[in-house]
Amino acid sequence: KIWNEPGAGSNKTVMVHISNLREKIEAALPGESIIQTVWGVGYKVEK
Repeated sequence: KIWNEPGAGSNKTVMVHISNLREKIEAALPGESIIQTVWGVGYKVEK
C-alpha cells in the first residue's frame, strides 16, 4: 500500500504521473518507450 493517510493521493495519482513522464520522454526521444507497464506489479524503466 502506497498511501497510508487519507487525502494523500489515490491510485490514479501514480498513473497520471507516469503518463506525464511518458509524454515528456516521447517528446524528447520520439519512438522510445522507456517506461514499461508490468501488469499486476507496477512499472519498470528500460533503455
